Amino acid sequence: MDCEIIENNREFRYMIFKSKFIEDNLSDIKYQTNVIADVLKERLNSESSDVTWLYKKYNIFNYASGSPAYYQIFKDAVNCIKQYCTEYSAPTFNLWMRNWLNFHEYDEVLKLHGHDVTFHGYISINPQYTETIFVDDLNQERYKIVNRVGQIYLGPGRRNHYVKNIKEYEEKRITIGMDLETNIAPGINLGCLPVLI
Repeated sequence: MDCEIIENNREFRYMIFKSKFIEDNLSDIKYQTNVIADVLKERLNSESSDVTWLYKKYNIFNYASGSPAYYQIFKDAVNCIKQYCTEYSAPTFNLWMRNWLNFHEYDEVLKLHGHDVTFHGYISINPQYTETIFVDDLNQERYKIVNRVGQIYLGPGRRNHYVKNIKEYEEKRITIGMDLETNIAPGINLGCLPVLI
């Protein structure tokens, strides 16, 4: 199943894709994500279901082993990475992907932060009513992404950003974070998987 390109912003060198699979299978994916979140919380000894900041200790796709839904999400992610790397002549040799679960309540959305990696992205499973705001060195908005179910965002790393709620919601906000890097120190980042493209 291919992902459709819905935006290719050459000025800021990012792309947004649409996974029809996520959109069409949201209920099943949300159920499986709830199960995975419970397992992550228990196995990583986390006091809360927010396992975002334990991202170096796991890869969500490892914990989703056996899930047909997550298998397709993984395939969609790799397909989008391949298209992004082709479009922007990005390196693919020794490319590693770190993926973690953002599983947040309304008041837990991500504050201003960055990723010291070559490329960063995220997969919107159930992003609720939110925007991701990317800022410059003076914390002034450069661009924003209105998050929608099934969107996959890929762009350069080292860009500070935060999540902004634009409307109240009660269910969990679910996204999968994604860092891509070609320079990973062996033995330190347990959350990395090779990207074979």
